[in-house]
Amino acid sequence: MRDLLLLVVLLGAMPFALARPVLAAGIYIVISVGSIHKIAFGFASDFPWAVIYSVVLLLSVIFSGKASFALGIKRYAVFLPLLIAVTLSTLMHHEQSWSLDRFIYFVKIQGALVLTLSAIRTKRDLLWILSALVASVAFHAVKGAYSVLTVFTSKGISGPPDSMIGDNNHFAIALVMTLPLLVYFARQASSLRWKIAIWTVFVACLIVTMGTWSRGGIVTLFAVGFMAALMLRSTRWRLLAVALPAAVLIWSVLPERFHERVDTIGDYREDASVLGRFQAWGTAVSLAGSEPLGGGFDHYKDAQRWSRYAPEGSIPRAAHSIYFQTLGDHGYLGLLALLLLIFAALRAKPPPCAAQSSQAGFDLSSEELRRHMLLAVAGVLIGGAFLSLAYWEGFHILLGCMLCLKDCESLVGVGSDHSLASSVDPMTLKT
Repeated sequence: MRDLLLLVVLLGAMPFALARPVLAAGIYIVISVGSIHKIAFGFASDFPWAVIYSVVLLLSVIFSGKASFALGIKRYAVFLPLLIAVTLSTLMHHEQSWSLDRFIYFVKIQGALVLTLSAIRTKRDLLWILSALVASVAFHAVKGAYSVLTVFTSKGISGPPDSMIGDNNHFAIALVMTLPLLVYFARQASSLRWKIAIWTVFVACLIVTMGTWSRGGIVTLFAVGFMAALMLRSTRWRLLAVALPAAVLIWSVLPERFHERVDTIGDYREDASVLGRFQAWGTAVSLAGSEPLGGGFDHYKDAQRWSRYAPEGSIPRAAHSIYFQTLGDHGYLGLLALLLLIFAALRAKPPPCAAQSSQAGFDLSSEELRRHMLLAVAGVLIGGAFLSLAYWEGFHILLGCMLCLKDCESLVGVGSDHSLASSVDPMTLKT
């Protein structure tokens, strides 16, 4: 039954997606980032839906007349140094089959990102893409919240299957990323029922973040929470009123095994997992020092390189850090390209005329949105210091959305499709 329903919905949405690039991009994100099709158990779960909808997105961008491919390329220019560094390192290590496979996957993600950036013309488009990104992660939190409170597993809740956030630790960071964006949507919702619904999803994400049993996720959660208290002055008391009681309740009902695991955060010198990370980081530094272009994707899988650069007796393992992962895979050129990309996204600001108009009950104050997006990015930057999330599509989409803040505001009212925005926007936003 799930397979048939999924087939009907995704096939039935195609004509609308072909006519509306932003809708095609949103559906693609839900499929690719959230692996939503894996909720089915039969034939529909094995369909290459992400590939199908990437083609739909491409055709929509080309033929609908409601997207700007030139604008997408212009925005993507900041990503080009990273793509060049990745390409060079892969060419140097083309004999490594796993590196070539990862490169092809990375290029597909970047191609879809260009099309997504092309589809964003207005503030409404930007919020639709962010809504799709949040929904692709939050759906699994809502689905797993009950299990956290009733079925105490020994490994924690995992993320979407067959995705880059399937691991419980990666899933925790993805959830922390969604929390500030959920706060933004809750604040903007003018309908009480939508406010309640969004805050309920927020609490579910909070529950599952702790229910992943991820120590890095919990540290990141508190770090981003502290930053939110400093940055979101107008929201801090409302946020505390929801988050603090929920966190205390969740903490109290989780089993003793969970508290014992959290207590090990301070014992990192005796933790084999942490020590293994330090060894992997040292290996990445040594490798990049000798081979400026790095060792290619998943450099730790190359036994010869690992034995040459790693500490004696260490076990080959991933770097578990977006920074050292990029350094080992693509050298200092790749790390510099990633840092420049992040820096450009963090510096992107809406134009000073952001409060120029308010159409169809829509709040066009983008500076508030930027603050929430900064907190979302901070969640990945902090948590990613201990996890291999450098190539996660959701992170790249978020960075791309931040770059859109510079110009999508000025396009509001210029050939924009307001009927589309009102039809796909999940809530009515206050003026």
